Amino acid sequence: MNKEDLLLLIVALVVFAGVFYAATFFKTPETTVKGVRVIGADWKASIQKTLAADNIVIREELVNASDRRNSAVGAMGAELARAMRALNKTVAAYGMVEGIPSIACNNASNNCAGEQIIVRVGQCDCIDTRGSAMIVEGSADFLLNNLVNVRDVIYGSVASG
Repeated sequence: MNKEDLLLLIVALVVFAGVFYAATFFKTPETTVKGVRVIGADWKASIQKTLAADNIVIREELVNASDRRNSAVGAMGAELARAMRALNKTVAAYGMVEGIPSIACNNASNNCAGEQIIVRVGQCDCIDTRGSAMIVEGSADFLLNNLVNVRDVIYGSVASG
């Protein structure tokens, strides 16, 4: 093996080690609770903090069509609203259709912003607790098949706090 090949091998090993370290160091912490993927380092405390207020607003992100995805988002939103009421919270929900607050949102209501919970269809199939609002995101099948599990994760986190 000549010097050039040896140097190339060493550089390749250093690059591989750097990529491996970065991938493990910068990985977003996640866990599985009741069969649901939960993203966030201190997810339980984050849920408790996000839902600490007495008034909870749920934003349901919908598609502009008569679609099964809207039914899934609505069902999950209703299940989470029920859990919040069980925790003696006042709950308001509104629908956002393609980025525009549209359903249960008018000049007389004040529940069209400041949401603590966002429910939407997406790729995650998870509860994401990293932002100022908790996001429940997944396929229509995930949302419909995990109504009770997602509710139990969120309700249990707040009730145990």
